[in-house]
Amino acid sequence: MRTTGIVRNMDRLGRLVIPKELRRTLEIIDGDYVEIFRDGENVVVRKLRDTGIARKIDKLGRLVIPMELRSTLEIDNTEPIEFLLNKDQIVLRKYKSASACHLTGDISQDNYVLAGGKLVLSPKALREVAAEIKKLAI
Repeated sequence: MRTTGIVRNMDRLGRLVIPKELRRTLEIIDGDYVEIFRDGENVVVRKLRDTGIARKIDKLGRLVIPMELRSTLEIDNTEPIEFLLNKDQIVLRKYKSASACHLTGDISQDNYVLAGGKLVLSPKALREVAAEIKKLAI
């Protein structure tokens, strides 16, 4: 799976514009039906075959992400969605900034980057983790 660098927001009705370059790559045109399904923490979109939830792409390239998927994956309409491309599929997931705390999700310049960039913690999360480590008496 490769990242596209594309991040978009859903509108208040749960619609998301599939970028033109991705529609062109996967040969998805106005009026085509796509199937939508969950794969772990991701939402997968691909041209309709025979399983999944079918949705029609509108003239503006928008797609309604079903409420049940948004609920299950805890995707709020105000959260940015990242687009990834995996062969013949568009994979959607919540966008997580590289500077976001892994525990709280807070994005701040005050966050601490630890373990060579593998772990980002907000000051509050760092205090909580430090307290738990102290309890372990390691």
